Amino acid sequence: MANRGSKVLCGWLGGDLTTGNPILDMIPTGGVRASQILEAGIQFNLPVQNKVAEADLGADRVRLQQQRLRLTQMEAQAAAEVRNAVIALNAARQAAQSAATARHLQEQLLSSEVEKFRAGFSTNFAVIEQQTYLTQAQTTEIAAQLAWKKATVQLYRALGDTLQRHGINLGPSGL
Repeated sequence: MANRGSKVLCGWLGGDLTTGNPILDMIPTGGVRASQILEAGIQFNLPVQNKVAEADLGADRVRLQQQRLRLTQMEAQAAAEVRNAVIALNAARQAAQSAATARHLQEQLLSSEVEKFRAGFSTNFAVIEQQTYLTQAQTTEIAAQLAWKKATVQLYRALGDTLQRHGINLGPSGL
């Protein structure tokens, strides 16, 4: 009967019921290896698109287009600054010439008023009034010349050649 019990035990452990020999090997930890490990593999070679690189390329193209647009805007702004500086320079030059002409005419008026005063046909008040007008004309002429100089400096700045016009070289030999 002991033999029969071992057959039942072997059957329960996965052994052969007729011989009583175990089919499965005992695992050293006390368990029974109940399955075999089978390995199989399949290898696929598929062309995988690099989505990260494509996204980076798209972003770089957008940045390049934005930089080109920014460059175009800066060029247009620089051209507008030069145009405005040239217009301002011409206007300031004309204003300075007009102020110089007005001062010259005012000097002539004062001179004629002084001659009339010497001849006795004018008053001190009229001479002082003409001197005041001459002073105002001189002040206006100085302000117009200053505006002309500032417009010239603005044009040099817009053209980017202020240093060269003053003989300043910042190259390796100029420092």
